Amino acid sequence: MNKCLDFLKQAGRRTIPTNDTYFLELQSEDKSPEENYLVQESKQQVYHICQQLASPYNEIALEHYYYELSVQDIAAKTGKNIKTLQTQLYRSKAMIKKILERSG
Repeated sequence: MNKCLDFLKQAGRRTIPTNDTYFLELQSEDKSPEENYLVQESKQQVYHICQQLASPYNEIALEHYYYELSVQDIAAKTGKNIKTLQTQLYRSKAMIKKILERSG
């Protein structure tokens, strides 16, 4: 049963978005000052939350959530194993969830 669940999880990771123009259009749109402020404020909150994590987890969380790098990019940058980084990212996500639940 666990092997079947693993296969289904992997199938979700293997899907590749086919419509890249949608994402390019989102980036090219001019944003209002309010939207720019909200984006900047959100990024600051993400940064502060990631800084609250323990040593190996805050690094991977910052790279992934704040700098928006993929696990493969982080592995190439740091030289660490991809599976190790995926595990650290999974654990950091759980820690971030607990921090957010405590703060309301």
